[in-house]
Amino acid sequence: MFLPDCRDRPNGNYVDQYRSNCQYHYTCLGSRTFNYTSCEIGFRFSVQHQKCLPAKQVKCLGNYFNNPLLFQIISFCIFFFKSSI
Repeated sequence: MFLPDCRDRPNGNYVDQYRSNCQYHYTCLGSRTFNYTSCEIGFRFSVQHQKCLPAKQVKCLGNYFNNPLLFQIISFCIFFFKSSI
């Protein structure tokens, strides 16, 4: 399972910005990733309140990818291959 990188991040709780809907969140502590989890359906993680709240109460900026197809391909990629062509 892919875990977000906590190197060079201050200790704290973060939303996984590579996943949509702000449901997934994790804790950085001592440059290590802990407690990678998701909110229940219909909830989003609020960094401000440090907990999952009803989705309509949390402003979600989405993920880093504006193209949903690109995001879908990257999120399911496990291996990269170099073509000889």
